[in-house]
Amino acid sequence: KENPASICTDVEIVGEASNADRPSILIYFASKDEDSWDVAKKYNVSVADILRANNLSEGDIIKAGTKLLIPR
Repeated sequence: KENPASICTDVEIVGEASNADRPSILIYFASKDEDSWDVAKKYNVSVADILRANNLSEGDIIKAGTKLLIPR
């Protein structure tokens, strides 16, 4: 039995999404050997914002699999 496939060959960008269309907070699960600076860089937010959103201090260790709230 064959499964039909569709292929997208062209994309048109109509406009940028407004900030209202973006979630105000993301949930992220930390990877192995990742620290708050790595996460902040990945999501273009400050380390201070990540620490504050997660009730963490600057020296706290983030273990793999830790759920982090990323403010946007």
